[in-house]
Amino acid sequence: MDEFKDDIEYIISNAKKGGIQRFIVVGFDIESSIKAKTMSLNYPEIKPVYGIHPYNTVNSSISMMRELNDLVKEKKPLAIGETGFDFYRDISPKNKQRDFFEAHIKLASKYNLPLVIHTRDAFDETYTILKEHNRFNDILHCYTGNSDDIKKFNELNIYYGITGIITFKNSNLRTLVKEMPLDRILIETDAPYLSPVPFRGKRNEPSNLKLIFNTLSESLITNHQDVENILLKNTKNAFNYDFDEC
Repeated sequence: MDEFKDDIEYIISNAKKGGIQRFIVVGFDIESSIKAKTMSLNYPEIKPVYGIHPYNTVNSSISMMRELNDLVKEKKPLAIGETGFDFYRDISPKNKQRDFFEAHIKLASKYNLPLVIHTRDAFDETYTILKEHNRFNDILHCYTGNSDDIKKFNELNIYYGITGIITFKNSNLRTLVKEMPLDRILIETDAPYLSPVPFRGKRNEPSNLKLIFNTLSESLITNHQDVENILLKNTKNAFNYDFDEC
């Protein structure tokens, strides 16, 4: 979030020129979750999500979940997250990641909110914990799984977040999206990371969502207007929120 602190109004204005009117800011620790809440209070087009990223659990106490609960009571978010498992690097112990994941699940269930899930090199473990807790209709942020993973997660009516990775030269996402139910596909930037081609390596921002949208439409071989309508409906359903009224 600090990457945008000096030009947030320009970022919003630039995105709106391209037709992007609403924004979701996702927390990855307590501090960023508080910032997401503050941004949503200062800019009505911004909606917050509160959570502690798996890597950030390493220096966190489970008691911090009470702070997230307080945030939810102060300003209700669209979802809880991002939370989940990340076994790509040995940064936070797996058992601690699980403890926090389960705490996030409990918080989301308490307020009837969806989860924004981060999973990397842990798709089996993520599927298992969601199944154990009877979680359905959650959001797999920045999907990087394979065809078999899609088959499993479809059982949970999961939503798949498609990022700028779909524009990368050797990405298999352009094929995988054809295996996803159309009513379960979302697009996201993951800004400031994962800028789509031709801006790869530069700071990502919401205005780049149109590049992800274009590549998704081409991959699905579907009319742009049809894809836009589908994505808008999916986003409303995933977050149980009517963005037209905010």
